[in-house]
Amino acid sequence: MVGSWHGSGTLFECRGSDEDPVVENREIRLTAEVSITPSGELHIDTKKYIEEANMWLYDNLVIFSNLADQSVSLIPDGFEVVEKFRLKANGKYRPLTEILHTATHSQSNLSYTISRYINGYLVVEERWKLTRNR
Repeated sequence: MVGSWHGSGTLFECRGSDEDPVVENREIRLTAEVSITPSGELHIDTKKYIEEANMWLYDNLVIFSNLADQSVSLIPDGFEVVEKFRLKANGKYRPLTEILHTATHSQSNLSYTISRYINGYLVVEERWKLTRNR
């Protein structure tokens, strides 16, 4: 999985209330650099382009971190990682956030999904289909 990747994907976002949700589905193009640190953390640095919005997004995902509350499951040719946390602001806890990372890969292909839930509601999901750079 370590190396340079490129490909495309989708970005799903849902905002607003239960009564009046605003849903957006966007196509993205992206590149990703995947590395493993000496402490065993998996870093995925992405550069994503949303053409319809003429917007670039940059992310640095850290998986298998000692700083996060994560549960890890191995699946055929990949893994699933679930992170759960509540942030505290002004003495009050914020809503429960859960992030599910699912990856499957071969020597030349990588599929990755990130799903973010707040209080059990799906609010953001990204799905990537990547090919290893030669």
